[in-house]
Amino acid sequence: MSASGSLSGIGVPVVSASDSSALDSGAAARRGGRPTQRLATVVLTALLSLGCAKAAPTGPLFGGPHPPGEGTARVYLYRVDTHHSFSTVEIRFDGERPFPILDEEYATAELEDGIHEVEFRLSNAIWGGWRWRRQVLHASAGETIYMEIRVGVDEKKIANGSDLGIAGRDSGTVGESVTLQLRERRDALEKLSRSHRVEPLRR
Repeated sequence: MSASGSLSGIGVPVVSASDSSALDSGAAARRGGRPTQRLATVVLTALLSLGCAKAAPTGPLFGGPHPPGEGTARVYLYRVDTHHSFSTVEIRFDGERPFPILDEEYATAELEDGIHEVEFRLSNAIWGGWRWRRQVLHASAGETIYMEIRVGVDEKKIANGSDLGIAGRDSGTVGESVTLQLRERRDALEKLSRSHRVEPLRR
């Protein structure tokens, strides 16, 4: 059964998971500002990726979906990063104990018919956990819902010295962000086939 649940965001649908740090360069960097900014971005991206080094997934590969129990909906949560990250995504339903998902991992849970609150955040050893973000999931008994977790690296340029009239100032920001989205069965199963199971969520 393809997913027919609905997901409502509380706040913006794409959640920034970190407050970006400004990269400032001096007068020398202004003469070759772009290469310096690119190098700084690469370095910070590497630091973000190494923020919480953990072993590769070791659980069993996804072997196909299982139907939900009577009167419940089954949810599959799987993570696919745009750029591999060692940061952990923590997920919890209705305020219960959170569980972690790394890149190329998945978990499954059964939810009662009705409306549920899904909370998620990034965490790693350097910065700890970010603020919880919330979305509302509408689950119907008998359905299977597929939710994709995606962690990416964002780069944004901010006004440089020439724009602000400040000599020797050329800045940008870089950070990780996490999104949580409903996916259709076909797309989800293709990605799940490359995912390893984490400890099942007990409710």
